[in-house]
Amino acid sequence: MAELNGKNLRRTAGELVSAPGSPARRLVLIHTGLVVVLNLVVSWLNLLLNEKIGTTGGLSGMGLRSVLETMQTLLSYFTTLFVPFWSAGFLRAMIQLSRSQETGPRDLLLSFRRFGRIISRSLLEMVILLGLCVGLTYLVTNVFLLTPFARDFLTVMNSLGDVNTLLLPDGSLNLELLPVEQLIPTMIPMFIMYFLAFLPAYAFLNYQFRMTLFLLVEGIDRSAPASFFASARLMKGHKWQMLKLDLHFWWFYVLEMLLTCVLYLDLILPALGIALPVNADAAFFITIALYGILELGLHYWKKPQVDLTYALAYDAIFQEALGKIEQQN
Repeated sequence: MAELNGKNLRRTAGELVSAPGSPARRLVLIHTGLVVVLNLVVSWLNLLLNEKIGTTGGLSGMGLRSVLETMQTLLSYFTTLFVPFWSAGFLRAMIQLSRSQETGPRDLLLSFRRFGRIISRSLLEMVILLGLCVGLTYLVTNVFLLTPFARDFLTVMNSLGDVNTLLLPDGSLNLELLPVEQLIPTMIPMFIMYFLAFLPAYAFLNYQFRMTLFLLVEGIDRSAPASFFASARLMKGHKWQMLKLDLHFWWFYVLEMLLTCVLYLDLILPALGIALPVNADAAFFITIALYGILELGLHYWKKPQVDLTYALAYDAIFQEALGKIEQQN
């Protein structure tokens, strides 16, 4: 079994990043720099569109307003689609670098050639996650109702009388008739039960299908479903090792989350009673620019080593699988 020693993998990744002529940090500057610029441009365009939409009142401006709102939606879709594929290209470059193969900025675009496979993988992942949420909701709700924790909840529900009076003509529940303020506190045990059930189930699926994107960006699997089955086979016996590898970089993920808070400083500071000495539009762009600068700095500092570590782990697992296949043949 491939030994995913976090310390050794990080050291090897660090040596690859620091090697003379290594393109790792240059690729990070291109990758993250473009994302930062894209966010600034899209935010500026959205601001302009919002101002223009605000001037198109009344029936006479309905057509123009519809066009402008459509443009906003398309901008949002473009960003949502572009960034994950751009990041997948960076992952592909790190895989090549982990194998000491030549790589450069042009390789960042390789993932766009596999647009259909990667988007199918994202959609399939969403379907699996949705199925997990729906299934756990049904299971946890029924288990909750059978426990003593549901006593207060059932007391409130019984006080409402005949449940049929809460139904709309189409058979759905009329939420406006529910005493939500009374029900929410009684449902806290159910929320805790759901969280305790969801966390291990999600962790298992996450590690089970951890290798799907690696396989797709390499073009090894021709379809998203095939990559999920292949990932499950590759991760057999390696889930715990991958979890320990993730824990090696806990501080990196914490910094990423803290940087996300920076992105919303223009909303957080006023909520804390701190007024910025600039207007709202300027505060909005200052926070986005500050977030971009800090994100670029963090990524330039550590992202090459982090992503290379995972690329080395993937290659070790993949080479082990190839070795088993050769032995069987």
